Amino acid sequence: MNYILYSLGALLLFLTCMELPENPLKKKDKRNAIEKYLENGGISLCLSIRSEEKKDEVLDDIDGTISLRTNTYSKYDACPWEWGKPAQKTGIGILKFWVSKCIQGQVYRKEQNDCKGAGSAANYWNAQKYQLCTTNVSTCGNLSPVRLACNSNSTSSIFYFMSIFQEMRNLFKSRPDEIPSGTGDYYWDYGTNAAYNLDGQIANPIPKYDAFYYALCF
Repeated sequence: MNYILYSLGALLLFLTCMELPENPLKKKDKRNAIEKYLENGGISLCLSIRSEEKKDEVLDDIDGTISLRTNTYSKYDACPWEWGKPAQKTGIGILKFWVSKCIQGQVYRKEQNDCKGAGSAANYWNAQKYQLCTTNVSTCGNLSPVRLACNSNSTSSIFYFMSIFQEMRNLFKSRPDEIPSGTGDYYWDYGTNAAYNLDGQIANPIPKYDAFYYALCF
């Protein structure tokens, strides 16, 4: 019995210390990279063989706005000292668009980086609802109450929430204590003159133009 236990213990120790074989294809790629690295002067070739991946990422700019940027992640595939390291982000990213961090009517607090500068939790920190037009027509143009409200926003431009901002919904929904994000909380959409909630669902039935909904300006 002792012999059997001793043998099992020795086998376990051997398996624990044994180095697992490397994937032969991966090992071949490394060998080829080293050969090219040495044959072509090393560093110059190493830094020129680079793979890139582009990712759209939502960023809190800590200034009252949230941006969507396309970032590039690079990795030097032929550098021996780079193997195993994750790809690194290069540059600040290409800006696709940005929106106000706060719902129109809320007040941004820079020190706290939140939207709780007015009102209370009971009214979502003063988040306001606006009409698209004062009557049930869509031809009010620059006199649109929601458009005028966004014009007055110092951190945004002249428009308001659009249904295409799918990438940003989760970030706004992650702040339920200050952002109206229930299924019945709708936002005017500039592109369609309809209203959508943060799940991307359109108000049903389609609202009248003189109905009151929230505005997210950009």
